[in-house]
Amino acid sequence: MNIIKKQVMRCCAFVLIAGITPFSVAASLYISDKVYVPVRKGQGNQFAILHKGLPSGTKVTLVERDTDWTKITTDEGITGWVRNQFLDEEPPAAIKLVIATQKLEKMTEQLNTLKEEKSLLQKNYEETRQELKQTDQQARKTAEELNSIKTISASAMESYQKLQTLAEKMQLLQTQSDVLKSENENLRRSERATFFLYGVFAMLMGVIVAIVVPKLRIKKRNNGWIN
Repeated sequence: MNIIKKQVMRCCAFVLIAGITPFSVAASLYISDKVYVPVRKGQGNQFAILHKGLPSGTKVTLVERDTDWTKITTDEGITGWVRNQFLDEEPPAAIKLVIATQKLEKMTEQLNTLKEEKSLLQKNYEETRQELKQTDQQARKTAEELNSIKTISASAMESYQKLQTLAEKMQLLQTQSDVLKSENENLRRSERATFFLYGVFAMLMGVIVAIVVPKLRIKKRNNGWIN
């Protein structure tokens, strides 16, 4: 009784749809949960069978709809009539299950791909984080070395300035020493010249004495004789 009631309800639904939908409108239908459904040349079992049986879940195109029969076209180009009770607007549960399974497999594959990408990204992130950590450590080390170099440079600059100042002082002292040496040499020369003059003077005085004294003695004698 339930099966008959269900078929009656389907027929009523098809009648309502047939009254609303134009016969020439093309739509997709599916062979219901039956093993094989024959396609006939006309509306009735007395018409010749064009196709021995479409398997359950086959997708067909709606061409024309009547109270009990629907004209359909298959993907192979076969056009014929099928009873309305063998048609549904949605795929049967088995096909839905296959489609759902395929979608699930595809989603599972996509999920696995995303997991692999996530793992790869995580690995890249960890590697990048380690590289950044090493770079940061290297930057800190370089900064410390730079500060040390700056300190050494400042100390070296200070030492250089001190050496420069000391060199200038030594140059000044060397100049003063050269001046003193020159002055000392000049004094020595002047002293030698003075001694030379003294010697010449003494020699002249000796010559004068040697010349004058005898004359004085002779004169004194002559004066004595006169007396």
